[in-house]
Amino acid sequence: MKFLVFHLFIICLGAFVALKITGSVWVTILLVVVFGVIPAFRLNNYYLEELTIFFVFSVGSISMLFALIKSQMQ
Repeated sequence: MKFLVFHLFIICLGAFVALKITGSVWVTILLVVVFGVIPAFRLNNYYLEELTIFFVFSVGSISMLFALIKSQMQ
């Protein structure tokens, strides 16, 4: 249970970082729901540690990719 609370804290922190990087609320919501919320309630605590690491890297890299695409289109 403690690690689930920690994972949800990481999700909130990742959402803040994704919002700052992309500047888009919709992209941030999509990233958080797909990579954070849905898998968190489908796995047990053993896989939650790996999921948290995956969430951090996936949200960071996809946010940077969206920001790069957005900057190239302007």
